[in-house]
Order: sequence, then C-alpha cells, then structure tokens
Amino acid sequence: MNKKIIGIFVCILFSIPILICVSGIALEGEMKITAVSNMLETSYDDILFSDDFNDNQKDYNKWMEIYSSGIWEETNSRAEFQLTESGGTGARSEGIQSTGIQAMIGGDEPWEKKVEITWIMHPTIDSTSTEGKAAMKVTDGRNYIMVEYDRTGGVARYNDNLGNSGEFIGGDEPWENKLEILGDKYFVTMNMQSATVDNTIFSTVSVTLNVQLFIELGGSTRTNYLRSGFDDIIVRQITSENQPPTKPSISYNKANDELVVSSTDPDNDQIRYGVSWDNDYVVDQWTNFVDSGTEQRIDCNNRKGTVGVIAEDELGAQSDWVSVTSKNKATEYLILRCSLEKLIYRFPFFEKILNQIIQVV
Repeated sequence: MNKKIIGIFVCILFSIPILICVSGIALEGEMKITAVSNMLETSYDDILFSDDFNDNQKDYNKWMEIYSSGIWEETNSRAEFQLTESGGTGARSEGIQSTGIQAMIGGDEPWEKKVEITWIMHPTIDSTSTEGKAAMKVTDGRNYIMVEYDRTGGVARYNDNLGNSGEFIGGDEPWENKLEILGDKYFVTMNMQSATVDNTIFSTVSVTLNVQLFIELGGSTRTNYLRSGFDDIIVRQITSENQPPTKPSISYNKANDELVVSSTDPDNDQIRYGVSWDNDYVVDQWTNFVDSGTEQRIDCNNRKGTVGVIAEDELGAQSDWVSVTSKNKATEYLILRCSLEKLIYRFPFFEKILNQIIQVV
C-alpha cells in the first residue's frame, strides 16, 4: 500500500475519534460547587435588658437613682436628667443604674460570647450652660467601660478602668451608640465613628453587669442648667459561632500535575485542605495547616478524573466542597483509547484496516 495513502488514512483515523468521542469529559481546571454545604448559623441573639421609656413612667423594677443632685424624669418617651451648675464646688451628677444583668463574655472556642449595648443619647435637650457631659457606663462593680459626650469642646470619648481612652469628633445630636464587649477586646461606635480596644475588661466568663445613665455638670453660675436624655437602651447577649473558611479557589497545573488551592478564614484561623481523590466527599488526604489565604500545592501523582477539595480551619469548621478535573497525560490517553474503542465498535471493518496499517508500517 502506498505510504502516502497510509499517512492520509492515519490522519483521518485520528481525527474521527475527536469528533465522535463521548462528551462529558471536564476541561482542564473546570470547577463546580457541590450540593454539600457545611455552613452553619453564625450567631444567636438574646435580649437581656431593654427600656424604650415610651410609657413615660419610672420603672423601679429596672432602675434605681444613684446620683441625686438634680432631677430625674421620664418624659417625651425618654429618660431625662437636669442639673444646675455647682457654683465652683466640683461637678454634680444626676442619673440612674439598672438592676443586675447576668451575662456571659468570652468563653472557649469555637463559641464566642459577647455583650452588645445600644442606646441613643441626647446631650443637649435644653441648656443655658456651655459645660457638662452625658455618659453611659457599664460596670461589674470594679471594672468598667464608659462612653460619654463632653459638651465642653463638643468631644465624644470613651475610657475604661485600665486607662484606655480615645476621642471622636463631635457632631449633630442625637448620638446613636453601640458598645460590643468580647473576652479580649471591645468595640465602641458613636455616630458611625468606631474604635477597638484590645484589652480584657471583664475577666470572668459569667458576669453581673449594671448599666448607668447619668449627666455631670460643673460651672460657677448656679442659675445655669443642663438637661440631657437617653433613649432606647438594649443589652443583648450574642453568642457567635466559629465561621468556616470560604470555598477553596482551585485549579489544575498541568505542567506540574498538581492542584493549586487557597481559601480564607473569616476568623483568620489557620487552614488545611482535604482531598477526596474519588470525589465522594470522603477525605483521603490532608495537607498541613497554613495561614489563611496561603496558596497550597497538592501533587496529583498521575491520578486522573475528578477530585474534590474541602477547606477546614484549626477549630474544625469546614467549607463547601469544590471539585476539579485534572487533564494529565493519563487522562489524555484514556480519552484517545475511549475514542478508538467506540470507533471500532461502531465501524468493525476499521479494526481490519488498522491491523493492516500496523503490519505495513
């Protein structure tokens, strides 16, 4: 047989399988998200204490007066306090304290318990004085965090018993505030301005807290006065669960026959990656733990087909599964073999022709 004809026939023979090969072989690096999800609820919320003051009645089951240099009223759907200047004899105070609030702060991973306090502050309802401040203080009787608005200079600030402090720029009233207390830090937000303090204020997990709302006023003119108010105070117990890593980003590096994976953890925990070589959601191989966001490379060792990958943080929280198909040399050989077998099955006479070609070549 003429070798030129043989060459043409061989080219045709190797072209036909490509056209008729069964579809469904995944392309290199193709990814899909499986139906299996490991995402869990991230927090649970319980209101421990609240008062919106809408009834305009003093509730002695919730509050007691602890400073009495002025006037305490519940009116205009809020708690209002009024003081006159002290006449140069030091600052006067007027305010109230809540009943004891049983709370949990901190705790062992993967659960983190925190206390969140939100309230609205009206530093200047009415005043003939340029001085004075309105403050919220949370304390266990010894330790405390205080958030206040100082009318002298229009400065909002926070401080605690450890000496941490900071200031925010003053602005229009009323002030919407939030204090979040965790085991090893707390966050302060006043009118969209925020700060973080990395210190443990309340060292025990179980703690009894009291919330104080009060105003202070010094000044030398006894006829000058300040009237301030507070509204919508809510104390919440929030239990936050350790969050799992994100779904891994995964690709197949054909040149090195390896998977390239990465994931990030919302809590910045370390991450390891599990590989299911059969894509059956059962981990066959784990990598070592690495920092969140660090790229990991996993040798495929000439394995073929679709594999699954999952990310797990150091506390055991897992991401969703992600799958990828490696198109290595073994897979390419499998595709060619599959194509030839199907061609011979559909056209049996090609087997005889192929045998003749092999004998001649």
